[in-house]
Amino acid sequence: MSCTASGSLVKEDYVKKLVKYEPSPILTDSEGIGGVWEVGKFSDSAPKHLRRRRLYTAIFHATLQPSPSDPLTFHGADIIAWFQLLGMCAPMGNASWKNCTDSLEQCGNYQYIESYANYSKCMEGTEVSSAYGPYLLIFSSTPSSNVGTTPVSAYAKPCPVESSAPDISGKPKIPVPLKLRAWGCTDATNKLVYNRYVTIDSSTNTYTIAGGGLGYHDGNTVVYWMVYMLPSSTTKGSGDVFQYIYQVATQYQ
Repeated sequence: MSCTASGSLVKEDYVKKLVKYEPSPILTDSEGIGGVWEVGKFSDSAPKHLRRRRLYTAIFHATLQPSPSDPLTFHGADIIAWFQLLGMCAPMGNASWKNCTDSLEQCGNYQYIESYANYSKCMEGTEVSSAYGPYLLIFSSTPSSNVGTTPVSAYAKPCPVESSAPDISGKPKIPVPLKLRAWGCTDATNKLVYNRYVTIDSSTNTYTIAGGGLGYHDGNTVVYWMVYMLPSSTTKGSGDVFQYIYQVATQYQ
């Protein structure tokens, strides 16, 4: 769990110090992985703009599950996690994730971020030359297709290319860009290798949170790579602070 003091994400000890820590589920999915949790209220020792506001965490997830007749090994799942990060970026360039990390989970492939996790090494053929991604997309309703901005209620730009990535017209932007928290980390209990992206919205914007997606934007069209919908929607109020975590996991046997 992390929070923000001045626009950057910091570690859990900061949250425990400055928030009355009472995590409780509001919405959880049938798998118990995704949902929305109320973490607690910021104390009077928090930065002035956060005092007495409530902190929530929303977790969205996508699990890639291979065929039971052709299961992946751990190493196969690790390779998919590796290329999932490198493939979900566009356009080709030299912006690196190494300056865009929330290093709460320094595991898996984290040691390779400086050398490999950058836009200039995206997998050839998967990049979209005129588009930027991944964007975090908050949905107010279930998308009827994988294209368009109608269901989008808020968004965060990809951190490595925040300054050049286009805005989504008419939609509120989350002030903190989407950062990388975990790359190639292992959940041995559930046999998952996962990547996690994270951002936090401490703005006074209000909007509906029915789900979340990852996608790209070329200045005209928004395309969704993946969509996760909550079992029911909730609302970000003007006094609420929402941390968003998007987990992309690969199952192995």
